[in-house]
Amino acid sequence: MRITSSKVAALAKQFRVDPELITAIADTLAEQEHSRMSRRTRAGVARARKLGRVSGPVQMPLDMAEVKARQAKGQSLRTIAKAMGCSASLLVKRAKGGRQGRP
Repeated sequence: MRITSSKVAALAKQFRVDPELITAIADTLAEQEHSRMSRRTRAGVARARKLGRVSGPVQMPLDMAEVKARQAKGQSLRTIAKAMGCSASLLVKRAKGGRQGRP
């Protein structure tokens, strides 16, 4: 919920308090909620790691030995990528030592 200055003024008038007090209370509540959400998120990520789950997109498994063998035969990365069903840029990233995919 977004609190506008007119809502603050109306609340302050209704409860006969300083508008800055209403704003301070709303700020404090927002900080507490943010803190709660952060704690729950961190706890969920920690629990998932403990269970062995890996976050992020599933990595495409590639046989880099096959890629290197095809390159040795003179095939281009684009041709190899098309045959393996992936992008040439993925082959370049993996060849430079990027992630090798999930087991």
